[in-house]
Amino acid sequence: MNEHFALKAGLQTRHNTEVEEADIKRTDTLTTVNLVYTFR
Repeated sequence: MNEHFALKAGLQTRHNTEVEEADIKRTDTLTTVNLVYTFR
């Protein structure tokens, strides 16, 4: 963004094939957003 701030975004997806109940979703998702400040 500028020399002091940085922005990072991430997406993680995991598929689980061993779910006992049929009505449970088999895919987990994790979304992250990080704001980093650099001290000088």
